[in-house]
Amino acid sequence: MVLALLRRIAFGRRMAAGAMPRLPDGRELLIGASDSRALIGGSAWPLAAALCRHLLTERSSLRLSSGVPTLELGAGTGAVGLFAAALGARCVLTELQPPRAAALAVSYSGDGELELPAGFSRGLLELLERNVAANRGLYAEAPVVLELDWTDPSHVERARLSSGGAGFELLLASDVTYQCELHAPLARAIARTLHRAKGVALVAHERRRSDWAGKDIQLRSFVIAAEGAGLHAEVSELRVPQAGSYGSLIRLSHRREGGEREGG
Repeated sequence: MVLALLRRIAFGRRMAAGAMPRLPDGRELLIGASDSRALIGGSAWPLAAALCRHLLTERSSLRLSSGVPTLELGAGTGAVGLFAAALGARCVLTELQPPRAAALAVSYSGDGELELPAGFSRGLLELLERNVAANRGLYAEAPVVLELDWTDPSHVERARLSSGGAGFELLLASDVTYQCELHAPLARAIARTLHRAKGVALVAHERRRSDWAGKDIQLRSFVIAAEGAGLHAEVSELRVPQAGSYGSLIRLSHRREGGEREGG
């Protein structure tokens, strides 16, 4: 119970039942979750539903129905990327392989020593693959599932090449900004995989930590990291259809020489 409370304080509440919007034709996505509640990415969170609602509203301006090349970072259950795919986008869904110790119960040896499982878990990638298969009737082109660790340049380059080489015109991410120490590699990964001239990244951020003046610490840290990676950031309020959660939408694009954003 204490662990559950600490997890709620750190990461917020999981997505409420019925929070995901329906598709324009009235159908719903089938989103399975991980059996391991220790895996943060194995559950759907309120900001995923909020970002899907934004995609639904902006689907014309984002050219989703025309098959826009789309990358989801930190996909978790794949809710956002699958929703985009069901609206017509050509999607690549990415996740890392977390340490097995993060996915499995730990145990103690006879002498009281903590025993942590070795190696890495494919649990999140397998969850993504199951959710892609469960919704195969909703999209014209099934999303591709790809391993991506933001801190590994070879992974980032492989993701970029999966776009055809020029980068993705749309990049989506939700609930990936809760660790300030990962903001710099995340921002660099976005800058590397985003199409330089046409690319737009939409990052849904949940407010979790504020300073003494009420400013969002994690939001400020990520925006600084994004600007340091050569990206232009625009922040707006993101309506979250769940009590107790407050969100921001961070819209990113490449800056031109001289500081202007691409296309600006």
